[in-house]
Amino acid sequence: MTTAKSALQRAGVGILCVCLGTLVQSASADAARAPALFRDGERVCFIGDSITHGDYDRSDYHEFIYLYYLTRFPERRITIFDRGISGDTSWGTVRRFEQDIAPCKATVSTIMLGMNDVNRGLYGSSPKCSPEIQAKRDARLNQYREHMEKLCKQVLGTGSRLVLFTPSPYDQISLSKGREYLDPARPRVNDGLVIVTGYCKDLAERYGAALVDMNAGMLQVLEKQHEVDRTYTFYAKHRVHPDMRGHFVMAYLFLKAQSAPALVSTVKIDAAAKKVLEQANCTVPDLAASETSARFTVAAGALPFPTDEVGPLGLSLVPFMQDLNRETLCVKGLKPGAYALKIDGKPLGYYDAATLDGGLNLAENRDTPQYRQAAKVAAVNMQRDNLSYKLRGMALIDLKTLNRFKGDKTDITQVRAFFDKRLAAMEGKTWQPFYKRQFDAYIESKPREAEIASRMADLEDELYRINRPKPHRYEITRIGDTLPLPDIETIVEPEGLTFYLPFDRSLVAAKSDPACAPIEPVAVTYETGPVGDAVVIADEAGLKYPEPASFPLNGSSIAFWVKPHWDLSDTKDLPFVFRKDDPKRIGRHLINHQEFRISTRGKPEGKVKLMYSSSPGLTEDGKYPPCGISQARWVAEGWRRNQWLHVCVTLKPFGRTWGTRMYVQGRIAAIGQWQTPPQLHGKTFTLGGGKRTLSLDDFRAYNRILDTEEVYELYRLGARRAQHLNRRASVGEE
Repeated sequence: MTTAKSALQRAGVGILCVCLGTLVQSASADAARAPALFRDGERVCFIGDSITHGDYDRSDYHEFIYLYYLTRFPERRITIFDRGISGDTSWGTVRRFEQDIAPCKATVSTIMLGMNDVNRGLYGSSPKCSPEIQAKRDARLNQYREHMEKLCKQVLGTGSRLVLFTPSPYDQISLSKGREYLDPARPRVNDGLVIVTGYCKDLAERYGAALVDMNAGMLQVLEKQHEVDRTYTFYAKHRVHPDMRGHFVMAYLFLKAQSAPALVSTVKIDAAAKKVLEQANCTVPDLAASETSARFTVAAGALPFPTDEVGPLGLSLVPFMQDLNRETLCVKGLKPGAYALKIDGKPLGYYDAATLDGGLNLAENRDTPQYRQAAKVAAVNMQRDNLSYKLRGMALIDLKTLNRFKGDKTDITQVRAFFDKRLAAMEGKTWQPFYKRQFDAYIESKPREAEIASRMADLEDELYRINRPKPHRYEITRIGDTLPLPDIETIVEPEGLTFYLPFDRSLVAAKSDPACAPIEPVAVTYETGPVGDAVVIADEAGLKYPEPASFPLNGSSIAFWVKPHWDLSDTKDLPFVFRKDDPKRIGRHLINHQEFRISTRGKPEGKVKLMYSSSPGLTEDGKYPPCGISQARWVAEGWRRNQWLHVCVTLKPFGRTWGTRMYVQGRIAAIGQWQTPPQLHGKTFTLGGGKRTLSLDDFRAYNRILDTEEVYELYRLGARRAQHLNRRASVGEE
């Protein structure tokens, strides 16, 4: 169930509000060349290379677009065709047009090509190149322009409307956290794609085609993330293929270029007046209401877009919920207090009267019956996409491999022998494993090609049976003056937890080796925290623990909830949250040091920050390491007294670049360029202490680096309770 959002969220603390507003206004070149919304009966063909060809069990940009139409316009029967071929170019697409694309009889065709046309191997790190290399680059670009013009004529010759996509960018700007994350960049590849983008714009103007600038739009979103994390990417390792989140951004850019509506439905009611004020894309045929309750039926014309696959971190990249997924419920005229919302008898959340008066976006609630219906549509659409992926894999082999085969294609034994020869010729090549998988899949699926196509058609029919919205019965009832405390969420515990202080009416570590308890008795109090009980540390000495061997050092993560009990505008006597007690000092250097503190140190001056810093031990020859102290700072604008905040820091091994990463409220907030963690266990460490009182909850340490999804899950564990407690604290102070 869901509670109202906290004041801390509404204040937009730091990275809590990552939505990008008007960031992607350049997605469409201009209004005159914007693509039109798809109409009922449209046959839409998406033409491209491997980026369009897609992947198994993962939505691609055209699948997200199709899902939007399935849920937003359930009465419009749209047929989509994936006509991407892995490794293809503009000239390859011209060759396969009559065999592979024309039979679709498309009414709308999109084209996105260029990634393979430019020949990425011709681009390196220098802006300059030899005349020979430049000539080869120019030749490839001229080939692209010539064949894209032929392709545009082929598409228009079928009577199809044409939409040109500039090619999605090659990610030459994200810094790599290591070779296991991203290959070294070829920093000039996208420069070639920018030239291709210019050709697309020229072709769109000359042939009256619509245009969507994927290259510029995706780069804008990526660069926005780089304002905090220069290693962030939504690309796979080779920097060529967007991952699922990158495809979601592409779908967003296309739908925005189409001026696709944000509206799912809007219901506005004045309960006291017993009146329906607004019903948009829905009907409210009955209403029984008073100042303490409202009961009514909503028959909506659309379903919310299901975002389970994208998740909160994907949704943070673009303002999708605001721009394209608004299912508004607004109930005015209610007596102040707390209210329970039910739909079809199912409890769905608790909200105060002010929140209901301002309006809810029910598309954010994944438990509503209409959302669950949309999720079923998404699941069937994924099944359909997986069958489409199999068909495209067969098309890839038929068009690019078996076009050289002179034998009987219906004889699987002959085909297998031909594949084996091709694989032998690819020995040692990086693409051999890909083609082995494709050849194996071809042998398995080709005899069932007609059956697969038939099953795919059946699933398309099923999609248009299950996507019809149903009427739902809403009940809003006053339950008292204050909102109830939400339950703690259930999550999958990340592996590697080696030290854990839950503080549930006890100061003893629930996980530690050896067992760990405070060295000296300290009088503390407890309060309700985000994850069970929290400890209130008011003693100036803090809670001092022996540092156990299980407390991690290199390659580790530390996470906790923290709440200040003082006005953060008062910057005197700011406290530590956590510190090792016995670092050595050599001159101006601290050795084997680690701490979290609330501080005003560093830029911007005078601003309160949450700061992590650490330093290593001496080198084997007794010298101080060259990279000194690593630090990560988050400017605490919007963080206020009595507001809970979740913090996690992940620490890479010594000396790794971009190694100190601080997450706040589940999202990356700051990165230190170097990583210099302590390398030795100290005798003791202290939580809290000083002249300021603070509360701590759910203090955890892991012996591994948590990934972004795992950090977000730790935040989600207590997020709803923290939001509730923060809101209650804000109301109490007003």
